[in-house]
Amino acid sequence: MISNKKNKNRPANVFEAFRQIDIFGANLPAFNLSGKTQVLTVSGGLLTALLLVVFIGYATLKLTHLIDKKNPLIAELKETNFYDFNTRVNFNDMGYKMAFTVEGYLDGKIKDDPRYVKLLARMFYITDGETHEKILSLHKCTEEDWSEFPEPARGMEDQFADVKDNPDRGMYCLDTDEMEGLEIYGDEKNQQYSRLEVVLLPCNYLHVHLGYTEDVIHPECIANLEQ
Repeated sequence: MISNKKNKNRPANVFEAFRQIDIFGANLPAFNLSGKTQVLTVSGGLLTALLLVVFIGYATLKLTHLIDKKNPLIAELKETNFYDFNTRVNFNDMGYKMAFTVEGYLDGKIKDDPRYVKLLARMFYITDGETHEKILSLHKCTEEDWSEFPEPARGMEDQFADVKDNPDRGMYCLDTDEMEGLEIYGDEKNQQYSRLEVVLLPCNYLHVHLGYTEDVIHPECIANLEQ
């Protein structure tokens, strides 16, 4: 008896097997057909089988990527206007470190020759509609400076090492003691506003903005462009 029941539930042929796995069967409205309340088709079973093959293949591929840590997908969300004009961002509180350089596009060498250019860094403030500034000191970044920076991103180690160790390259850092208390906030439309500026200037530029008197022109400056 058990053997007969098993044979009765077994599909008569391959078409019947596809019909039995059909997940798109339509329900009969108010009656049944040979005791069945759904109409199952071979085409629906074939489509169901195709979907199962695609699903299993895709899941297997993604599982392999997950195990091998291959080609990770990174989702990025950009939220504009996260900081409003009342938000103050303190460089020290957020552990902010900055280094910068200006290099030639063709030769890849740093452009800081005092005979031709000079660097100026300052904090520029607008307080109650009045403008102020604080001139900041710069120096070539040292190993001590680099030790305070995060490790370079994976794959960028060689480029980072070349910037540090190549005598024709290098970067400039702000003096750590002058970073104390520096904040940026607001925007140019507000009466309360602050920004950090780093500017590359001609060597014969003399900064006298807002009454500043301590800027000097390098003695080796070549002011004549024809030279």
